Amino acid sequence: MSRRRLRDTPTWKQTRRAFVQLSAGALAAGLNPTWATSAADGSHHAWPGKQASGKAPTVAANAGRKPLRLGLIIDVGKDPDAALAKVRTLGIATAQLFMDQLASSSVGPLRLALEKHVIEPTALVVGGPGKEVWDFYQGPLTIGLVPRASRAARIAHIKKASDFAQQCGIAAVQTHCGFIPENPNDPLYQETVEAIREVATYCRRNGQNFRYETGQETPITLVRAIQDVGTDNQGVNFDLAKPNFVR
Repeated sequence: MSRRRLRDTPTWKQTRRAFVQLSAGALAAGLNPTWATSAADGSHHAWPGKQASGKAPTVAANAGRKPLRLGLIIDVGKDPDAALAKVRTLGIATAQLFMDQLASSSVGPLRLALEKHVIEPTALVVGGPGKEVWDFYQGPLTIGLVPRASRAARIAHIKKASDFAQQCGIAAVQTHCGFIPENPNDPLYQETVEAIREVATYCRRNGQNFRYETGQETPITLVRAIQDVGTDNQGVNFDLAKPNFVR
């Protein structure tokens, strides 16, 4: 029998459907051992902890935690009220705030705008100072805390941002750390880790988390850097709305 004819037979379709369903169930079981699925013939294939409803129960690790909420990064500019009014118009209750000017005179207007529009500021986003080129050629030379020429100024800027965030009641500071070297034996890697540790420790003293805005480093290098930095206030900002950020 030809492959085409075989695929048109009820037996093939039934077997193929059952295989796909069982495969999906096996994948779900890897993520949650209590998941159960049904085969095409109506029989059930279950793992320990199956619920009668056939639905996956709440994962124990998520018990008591708030569900993730939609947020966005917004450039506050010189008019916090207008910027946060846009966020509220979209029906979004959280925002990560970017500000070029971190003057103490901006604290009051920003706090008033946050209260007026009932927006939770989940992080203060920090960039610069100095030139940053978002590509694979000049990016390693200009982005984040990796480049030696701009590192000291950026460490100082992140610390200033941390102080500003504390005054505004913002519980986290996040930034692109840059193209962290893949080779942990590279002196530039060690220097970058020390720079990140310095700013993360500073944020910790201000009662804040320090978050990595990802995009340049590979996942393995990021995990290694977090472990080598060693502070307990590090986190990762998963920006799902920015694929292929670095071209």
